[in-house]
Amino acid sequence: MAEERNEKGVKAVSQFLRRNFYLVMAGVSVAFVCWMLVYYWEDLACLMVAGINDWEDGRNIGLFIGGTAAPIVAFLGLHLSNGRLVEQSKQTTQMIRQNDAQMSANNQKLFIDALGFLDSNETHKRMAGLTTFRNRSFALNDSYFHSASTFLIQFIEANKSSLPNEERERVNPDGKRIFISSSKPESVRFDLVQEGFRSLLFLENERISEGYSERSKRYRFHNLHVARMDLADTGEMKNFMFAICNLSMMSFNGVRLSDVTFHGCDLKHTKFRKSRFSNCLFIGCEIDGADFATAEWSGDWIHLRSCKYERGNPPLVRPGTCIPTPMNDVGAQMTADEAIAIMGNDKYKSADPIIPRATSLIYIGPPHNDEMHY
Repeated sequence: MAEERNEKGVKAVSQFLRRNFYLVMAGVSVAFVCWMLVYYWEDLACLMVAGINDWEDGRNIGLFIGGTAAPIVAFLGLHLSNGRLVEQSKQTTQMIRQNDAQMSANNQKLFIDALGFLDSNETHKRMAGLTTFRNRSFALNDSYFHSASTFLIQFIEANKSSLPNEERERVNPDGKRIFISSSKPESVRFDLVQEGFRSLLFLENERISEGYSERSKRYRFHNLHVARMDLADTGEMKNFMFAICNLSMMSFNGVRLSDVTFHGCDLKHTKFRKSRFSNCLFIGCEIDGADFATAEWSGDWIHLRSCKYERGNPPLVRPGTCIPTPMNDVGAQMTADEAIAIMGNDKYKSADPIIPRATSLIYIGPPHNDEMHY
């Protein structure tokens, strides 16, 4: 306790000296004048009584006057400098407050403009509105962040799918139903949803990089159709859930996925090259040709055993990774022996000797128990 008090005292003194340097030096000057008066008082009294009789007495009185005047001048100069420094500090503080107020007003206008762009029917304005949300100020301000993330999720949900062949049903005045082409091509919808996801992940990653508390609410997306969407190198995706979504041929290359669940999703030919997974789940997904070959795993293993694929198009995985056996011609899952006989016993092995009752699991590579992932 005593050491802590001493340390706090030293910090307080050093902070005071930094803030009041000129004032302290002025005080030193006054102290020096007082010392000179005390030290030379007897000599000065003799000169005042006897008078100046020679050059030596004149030199001494001159040195005394000069030595006394110099600290006084220094005191006045340092005192004025301290006053100027204080005034400059006040002006700087005022300018900072004005800049903060101006930045706050600019951010508010920018946020309102982004919302206005998204309400437009013109694609380029909607795209501009989505990219405008990629603002660090929005990410680090709780009010802006929650509003922006909520709006982006609602936007993605509103544009998550379209009717087949991009057609919409309408009723003629005579009561007959007709189908007309949509004014929003599917490629435009993909681009808008992709920009929405990228802006959402940008906001999330900016908060993560600044050490903000983790989001407890899980982002859930259901029946999302965004095949071929590109989210490569978008940082970290944390606490997401995709249920019954078409994510085929998407790119998650280089993305860090943490606490992400894929449930009943179409992941055919989806790319996870150099992705990093932590505590993620794949449940009942179609993983034909999905690329996990260069992915890295940590935490609990991603359970692929409930996923499915056609025998001629298995997922790409690293050696030692267990995958389920493919489906046979009648839609049932093959046994490990059946799958190995068809897919090649020179590459695939049965996991049953290593993992008890794993009759429908196979793996690639030599059976190293400490490297087995399932």
